[in-house]
Amino acid sequence: MQTAILVTVHKYMQDLFQQENYSLLYYMKEIPETLLIYYPDDIQSLTKLSIIYQRRYEDEKALEYRRRIETLEGKNEEFRVKN
Repeated sequence: MQTAILVTVHKYMQDLFQQENYSLLYYMKEIPETLLIYYPDDIQSLTKLSIIYQRRYEDEKALEYRRRIETLEGKNEEFRVKN
């Protein structure tokens, strides 16, 4: 369940991405990294980090976050099937 602050921060991140100002990528990664401290399973933050690292040509790091997303999505699917 997302809190109001999490929804607001996700909206802000989306607004930053829509600007397509790639010079901000270094600073943009700090937002989802900080969110993951408090919400370690936040798929939106993991997705943003994966995209940021991909745009920074850090493919291994991007793939690392993508794998975490796939793991979480698999766990969520198992939960839905059991309930």
